[in-house]
Amino acid sequence: MAAARAKLRVEYLLSYRKTAPPTPRCRPVLVALSAGDRRRQRALDAGEHLLDCDTCASLSEPLLQRKRLAAWWPFVLLPAAIRLALRAMKEHPAHSAASISVAAGLFAGAGLLLVDRPEPSRALVSVDLPTTSTTIASAIEVEGDPVLPLGSGQDLGRYASRAVNVRGATVQAVVADEGFWIGSDDQQRVWVQLLVGPGESAQEVRPGQRVSFDGIFVASPAGFAADVGVVPSEGAAQLQAQGFHIEVPAADARVEPG
Repeated sequence: MAAARAKLRVEYLLSYRKTAPPTPRCRPVLVALSAGDRRRQRALDAGEHLLDCDTCASLSEPLLQRKRLAAWWPFVLLPAAIRLALRAMKEHPAHSAASISVAAGLFAGAGLLLVDRPEPSRALVSVDLPTTSTTIASAIEVEGDPVLPLGSGQDLGRYASRAVNVRGATVQAVVADEGFWIGSDDQQRVWVQLLVGPGESAQEVRPGQRVSFDGIFVASPAGFAADVGVVPSEGAAQLQAQGFHIEVPAADARVEPG
């Protein structure tokens, strides 16, 4: 029922605004917002989509504010329901009870279309900023597949040459001028190598900050840890054992204060 109501709200809004979703991705995002489905919003990267799509950004406001509509609908519909009941009692006394029941049903049915629990808040469409190893997993993904936590014997080679999406991942340690670890602890982390162009300075990144970017998983050559300046006490053996790291142009990494 909740899913059906969420879709109905979206279809009604599209019809009312006389607009059509400009991309195939729009409708699923709007339905996820309408339903308050956090997992689906993360999977669809709803926050990023709203930043890129003006149509969905304008449509998201009434979907997220339906609680405000639910607070006013009794005052809008109640007078009409009362008039309907009084007219039925006057014209058809024998059927007044049935008429009142119909009016009450319409009154309650409208509420079901507008009210859905739980109510989503604006935070649902924001990029989730992970604070634990559980939420860290959803911040580092390859085509929707969480990279962390690293299971026993997990091979990062399956991500070779594939795009990785990092959204609000925590900087776990900064141990080199142009690279750092992202993750939750010394065991659940992957290495990020910034690609710095000629005359370009690497971004200043500190532990505890959050980073977002789109990068590529690449193989770490022999001696890579030493080449980038990672010593044994900073995870050199771990970096070489993983065999893969993330590369991203320094200019593309977005850093938020920790």
